[in-house]
Amino acid sequence: MQNALSFLSKSPGMGGSIKQSPEEFIVCEILQDGTVLKLDKKVARAGTSDGKFAHFVLQKKSWATADALRTVAGKLGIGKKSVSCAGTKDRNAVTVQLASAYGVSCERVMAVNAKDISILGCWQSEREVSLGDLLGNHFHVRVSGKIAKGAEKRVAKIFSELDCVFPNYFGEQRFGSRGNTHIVGKKILQGNFRGAAMEYLYGTGEGGIKGAGMEAVGGTGGAIAARDARKRLAQEKDFAKAFVYYPQFLKYERYMLSHLAKIPTDFAGAMRKLPRGVLLMLVHAYQSYLFNLYVSERVREKDFEAKDGEYYCKRGTYGFPNLADKCDEKTKNSFLACKVLGYESKPNEEEVELLEQEGIMISDFKCKGMPEIGSKGSTRVLLAPLVNFSFKDATFCFDLQAGSYATVALREFLERKKD
Repeated sequence: MQNALSFLSKSPGMGGSIKQSPEEFIVCEILQDGTVLKLDKKVARAGTSDGKFAHFVLQKKSWATADALRTVAGKLGIGKKSVSCAGTKDRNAVTVQLASAYGVSCERVMAVNAKDISILGCWQSEREVSLGDLLGNHFHVRVSGKIAKGAEKRVAKIFSELDCVFPNYFGEQRFGSRGNTHIVGKKILQGNFRGAAMEYLYGTGEGGIKGAGMEAVGGTGGAIAARDARKRLAQEKDFAKAFVYYPQFLKYERYMLSHLAKIPTDFAGAMRKLPRGVLLMLVHAYQSYLFNLYVSERVREKDFEAKDGEYYCKRGTYGFPNLADKCDEKTKNSFLACKVLGYESKPNEEEVELLEQEGIMISDFKCKGMPEIGSKGSTRVLLAPLVNFSFKDATFCFDLQAGSYATVALREFLERKKD
């Protein structure tokens, strides 16, 4: 799906590839006060002496954020619900990010020792770290592989065409490694729990069976085992047998299979074996899919004027859009804010047409069959800014607001682009 999305720039990209090694993709968080966390740099901050939370700066390599935090919690002897973060980060990267742990001292946090995990600083606070504590991210990305001659000129030309912004698509990470989380989400919203369960258990998405979710934990061998297990279940449809041969690391699938082995027709019950956070992720993936389709058409048409229910917002801290600061008209320093559709949205003409094509109604986002995961919708800018952008020696450096994807921004510079 991502490859079919419209480009804002027209010039051919430089080629090459990213994420060939963690050291080539470095992500450092930008905190709400504008502080940029830095690789290998110790952080000292004044804290609250009687604070119940220890805020700490986590540096990791080749760790998914959730796994790294779970490891830190284990080292501290606390539950995984006692740790939180400002934003999740890729496994195949080196990242520096803010996190917190409840009920432990900074001395204990600073003493945590785990492979490829470092604690760069810690201070006490009265509140936990949450997603709202993240303003943006600083990226340092080196491109490897076959790069076209004159790469710097190509990048400069594309950046000029972009005029410092890029289409704010949700990245491929949003749709899982099989590229099918949005398909599961759509079926849930339609009340098709059998279809949702089957897609989650063995669906091939839009790109064939590649493995999904926890399968990265098993490495290459795990991905192959997962692929084979999914293929077998798709053929046999025997849930009890599948529970035996599904790899242990596919724990969510195994929860579902255990339930279906006992009650083979209770697909809604099987889906409810997934944590609420996972179910919400599936619904949000479908909302993201709709947003991408909508933005892609607007970019293709070069239609950047506000429509019904849309508005312009001003540039805020660090040059990022401030969705809460609306302005009356479009200016050089404003951004067009569009809808991520949900049950509280009032769709415009184009969005109505998109929903009709998808066979979805706005009321479906209430998810009547599973109301605990209904989604009211949200707002997101159509074009996001590239802040502090530079390119030299095959390396990109830039800052993005929280929620925007570096991989999406870089596709404008790397992809060859077909007419």
